[in-house]
Amino acid sequence: MNLDPIIPFEPIASEEVPQGSEWISQIKWDGVRILTYFNGQDIKLYNRKLNERTNTYPEFKNISSLTSAKSFIFDGEVIALDSEGKPSFHEVMRRDGIRRMDRVNDIAKEVPIYYMIFDIIFLNDEWINEYWYVNTKLDTFLKVNRLVFSRC
Repeated sequence: MNLDPIIPFEPIASEEVPQGSEWISQIKWDGVRILTYFNGQDIKLYNRKLNERTNTYPEFKNISSLTSAKSFIFDGEVIALDSEGKPSFHEVMRRDGIRRMDRVNDIAKEVPIYYMIFDIIFLNDEWINEYWYVNTKLDTFLKVNRLVFSRC
């Protein structure tokens, strides 16, 4: 699998909540959109503007602590919590906005992050983005370790 980033799906604005079985809703986490790519050897993280963020979030470099899948592309949001335990865009931007990579480990201790996965696009060498509501498959591949699957 090539680790070049793909353009992620973006939410669609609507004046009304769409009705029908073909629609789902998801929580707005107030974080940073991150797609995570793993080809069996290497892992790369990209934001929605296709800027690489692998070194910004070193917590996710050790793939064996995240999943037993042999390859994947996950789509989700990296969030940080405020002192009351609520998602905080300000806190996550302290992490995502860092430009001096020599400070990443220090800020990681100050601002722990969580990865709220809301979609699986590619799994075990298979594109599964066309499958309806694939999130139930994710439970098979995840271990608990600061990796949280976001349920609708």
